[in-house]
Amino acid sequence: MNKILLFFICCAFTFLISCKKNNKNTPQLNEDQFTKMLIDIHIIDGTLESQNIYRSGDNYRPSYYYNSIFQKYNITRDQFDSCVSYYSNDTKRFTQIYDVIIDSLNRLETQYLI
Repeated sequence: MNKILLFFICCAFTFLISCKKNNKNTPQLNEDQFTKMLIDIHIIDGTLESQNIYRSGDNYRPSYYYNSIFQKYNITRDQFDSCVSYYSNDTKRFTQIYDVIIDSLNRLETQYLI
């Protein structure tokens, strides 16, 4: 009888431990910060792809540009990748984030063309 009781207590304890909320999936950046960071990254991508960037020698360091963005938002590359993974799991939400990004980039483009 004691073995059965001990077995059920162990099962209940295991069940309670497994139900503990896991905070590892919480992103480092909230949605607004993540959106702003992606806007900055897309601006850098456009800058690096433009014909005005010297692409040889010591002057061309794409990692410098991206690392400056990571520093601006006080985040590491791994944390950024984790945020991308977190937000991309909900495609509707991720699409809404990119709608904001596209709108913001279009406004910036219009601003500089006028």
